[in-house]
Amino acid sequence: MADISEFTSLAIQPSSDYRRVEKARNQQGLIQLGIFTFAGMSFVLSLVTLTKINTLAAKEVAPLVQTIDGKTIHVRALQGQERPPEVIKAFTENTLRDLFTWRQYLLPQTAAEWQNPKIDPGIVVDAGEGVNLKVPSPVWVSSFAVSNSFRQEFLGKHLAPLITGLKVLQGTSTVGFMPLYIQEPIPVPNNYGRKTWKVKINANLLIRTRPDVPVSEVPWDYDVYIEAVSPTTSVLGAKLPDKFAPDLQSAIDVSRASGLQIVALEPFQRQDLAAPKTSTAPVKPSPATP
Repeated sequence: MADISEFTSLAIQPSSDYRRVEKARNQQGLIQLGIFTFAGMSFVLSLVTLTKINTLAAKEVAPLVQTIDGKTIHVRALQGQERPPEVIKAFTENTLRDLFTWRQYLLPQTAAEWQNPKIDPGIVVDAGEGVNLKVPSPVWVSSFAVSNSFRQEFLGKHLAPLITGLKVLQGTSTVGFMPLYIQEPIPVPNNYGRKTWKVKINANLLIRTRPDVPVSEVPWDYDVYIEAVSPTTSVLGAKLPDKFAPDLQSAIDVSRASGLQIVALEPFQRQDLAAPKTSTAPVKPSPATP
């Protein structure tokens, strides 16, 4: 008869098959644990990625446009007649500087012209009553930033007589424009559906008649009325025409590139610089003698 202890030892010692099954179960558990851990980490990473994407999507994007000459510029989406205040102020200052900078010579465009500047032949304009006068070429080019209804009167009856009287094109006088203060643009309501702003500007005209005579300063204080117009579409992605070339299409393209034009000027006293935040003044051409 077999000893009972043999059966006991057999009962408590697992077989080789049992050990293999147990080992397989342990390996399967480890694999499942690894899968669950990897899935959890992937879920956390997905949440982090989605959070970053949402954060980036909420930020204002600065779109870029590359022009045909290889330059990259920032662009901003605007409504048809919307113009940023900084654009309006820059247009006002630059246009007035070009309109009131009078000299005998054209600005040099090459190294040779710096040595021998070209004399500006001037452009003939109608001064009224059958009288034709000349204005410097850059002034004529810049005048296309003035509305058609105001341009002829402003250029022919106000600027041309002053330029002629100072004998600018003969080299007797030189005039420069020095802005001192430019107010933030103020919207002008009820202008027949056209976006219009008033810009109060405080400046001086600097007049030099002879090298041995001090420069004279003449106050130039005006409310400048600016209106939104369709910008010149041909200038985006192409080289701007020569600003000082007396060519009609070039003058229009350069002057209208900002999508703005001057429609009126009204003088004010310097003590009136503290202006209200809204304006109801009518927009109409007015005498604009500096």
